[in-house]
Amino acid sequence: MLISSIVGFVYLVAVCGSVTADENSRILNGTTASNNKYAYQASLQDQTKAHFCGGSILNTNWVLTAAQCLDLVSSFTVVVGTHILTSGGTTYQVMSFEKHPLYDNVTMSYDVGVVKTTTPIIYSSTVQPVLLSLILPIQGTIGVVTGWGYTAYPGSAASNELKALNTTLLSTINCQKQLNSLNFTLQSTQFCTFATNAGACLGDEGSPITIGNMQFGIASVFACGLGYPDVYTGIPNVYSWIVTHV
Repeated sequence: MLISSIVGFVYLVAVCGSVTADENSRILNGTTASNNKYAYQASLQDQTKAHFCGGSILNTNWVLTAAQCLDLVSSFTVVVGTHILTSGGTTYQVMSFEKHPLYDNVTMSYDVGVVKTTTPIIYSSTVQPVLLSLILPIQGTIGVVTGWGYTAYPGSAASNELKALNTTLLSTINCQKQLNSLNFTLQSTQFCTFATNAGACLGDEGSPITIGNMQFGIASVFACGLGYPDVYTGIPNVYSWIVTHV
């Protein structure tokens, strides 16, 4: 297999030998988010308080994320209400979580999961639920992906500040053409975006891509700004499963 559920395209690019010295030095070009602009954003953190995945607030008890995130650790917390990982925000213990039953960690199809907090999430100016889109935007639409993932790759430069990136939706045909060299086949539950010299990276798994307060995708497989599209799970493709489990 040429892909893993943890590193996605980063692993593929390394295996295919496509990373040059110039590409190694690229920064992922997100902008720092203000503390209340993306109030739906959540951080999944392990027992050492280390961020490992993103998520979005669905309601007072449930957070949306990627299924792959729920394979990484057996015990974790949800932090909301801050754009700085090391300060502020409120931490919620996790009661339970569930992955989509059709999730495939090779194709990354149905990469969606939900997390239930032990106590209700309290809303404020910095903590608000996201809305879920029933349709995918058309190609050429610009969405915003947010997260605390790496700001450089290779390396371990995870961002302490929440970053936001404008990224453009691609057509399925255009995306697949660009992914062919990586032996990756886009699944029916997935769509792509692209931003020049920028993109999602390690730690952004599970993070939302939105237009305004409307989420239409979940960060799943990414290229860390190395010249390939990023792949997301489309909310409309998994909407029915989400709403029946929260």
